[in-house]
Amino acid sequence: AQGTGAAAGFPSRPIRIANLDEWVWGDIFPAGDYAYLGGSPFRPLDVRDPSRPVVGEAGALSGSWGTLGVSFVGPYAVVGQEWGGLQILDVSDPARISRLGVYRPPSDYGRILYVDVHRTTVYTRDGYGLRILDTSDPSEVISLGHYGWISGFGELLVQGTVLYAGSPLH
Repeated sequence: AQGTGAAAGFPSRPIRIANLDEWVWGDIFPAGDYAYLGGSPFRPLDVRDPSRPVVGEAGALSGSWGTLGVSFVGPYAVVGQEWGGLQILDVSDPARISRLGVYRPPSDYGRILYVDVHRTTVYTRDGYGLRILDTSDPSEVISLGHYGWISGFGELLVQGTVLYAGSPLH
């Protein structure tokens, strides 16, 4: 929503410390001195001074739509999008985000709902189940496998060799 604010303080008494004077649609994904705004398009938000957040340019993702999940691995962001598939981005310089690779699932209009990463293996959820991808060469993402669920599942979390897949509320 327009004027989305940042808050600090005790959870029972948050204090507004800043507002963004623009429309923010989607989630906010924190990463060090920056946060990244999901939605349309995926953009960096400089929060080094929380009282004066600065929204950056979309760069490589100009024209993208609907960030639904993000995982950060070192200087890279692995971004799942509503219609843009999986985007692998170099965010080492948030002022100059560059696209390293793209993967579009064969179905569901390229929609990637959730993302988690373990080393160079990316786990995604699309409308038809779990996809496992090798991103050791980001310019050529390779599908390692697919596992379809009869009923849907929610967020993904990888811890070591275990994948946790949450079930959405029906």
